[in-house]
Amino acid sequence: MDNLFTTEDQEKISTLVFTLMERKGFSSASKFARSIGFGPADMSNLKGDKWKQNPSLIGSEKWIRLARVVGFHKNETQAWNTAETSMFKHIFTHLSLCKNQSQCRMLVDEAGFGKTYAAKEFARNHPNTFYIDCSDFSNKNRLIRTIATTVGASTAGTYDDMLADALFALGSMNKPLLIFDEAGEICKNADAIMVLKRIYNHLEYTCGMYLIGSNGLRKVMLNRRRRDVQGYHEVFDRFQSNFRKCIPELEGDRTLYVKEMVKNVMETNGISDIKVIKNVQSEVIETGKSLRFVYNRIIGLRIQASLNNN
Repeated sequence: MDNLFTTEDQEKISTLVFTLMERKGFSSASKFARSIGFGPADMSNLKGDKWKQNPSLIGSEKWIRLARVVGFHKNETQAWNTAETSMFKHIFTHLSLCKNQSQCRMLVDEAGFGKTYAAKEFARNHPNTFYIDCSDFSNKNRLIRTIATTVGASTAGTYDDMLADALFALGSMNKPLLIFDEAGEICKNADAIMVLKRIYNHLEYTCGMYLIGSNGLRKVMLNRRRRDVQGYHEVFDRFQSNFRKCIPELEGDRTLYVKEMVKNVMETNGISDIKVIKNVQSEVIETGKSLRFVYNRIIGLRIQASLNNN
């Protein structure tokens, strides 16, 4: 495969990798490397610029993964500025509380309005904070392996060994926080739920946890709690027996909230034409579209502006 990145791109990616490692607060480069799916040798090759003398040390596939992990954008039309919307601020406040006070909470809200983006940004910019996408982890063993990898623990031995090592690593950190996105998927599996219970029992008042999902998370949790399925009542209680929400329920309040989010996102990303913003706001409200539609419109407008300038 031909390399997608120039040497200048690779230098930028390399710098971003070590900036991310510093922000994440890992005690060693090898643990950080393990958490993002690389080996200690890869970090050594990056830090010493050995890859410049021997490009085969870090192949195209690894550069692609590194670029994805650090959020590098080669195409300027796809570069994104973070808009501190009401939801973004709300989630940051929740996550800060969970991290600093080792609390456990759940957020259930509409899809497509920035829950995942805010969670990833928080994890990227805070030490000992780990984002886990649970959409592919409906079984216990895959969840355990991912937790171990993400926190930099060993994945050798049995799954019980992996989880024990991950718990030990988390317990040795200063104010760790685990963020489980798409948490409705793991809540479908009673064995996976017991993993959350075990984390809480071992690390109560030491490690915060935050579950993020849509209505599926609420339905599964409440249904299985009502049926008294083992583990669900205990986990619901440990997560304060409450589902928090950002977007208002009342139609009028929701309309104002979403319009302000759309305006904030568009202005933060260089769209200042009031007519264009109002048109996008109206389409989002009238058709039930989300911020994903807004993102696509912004990228489309950037591409059109680029073509017009050429």
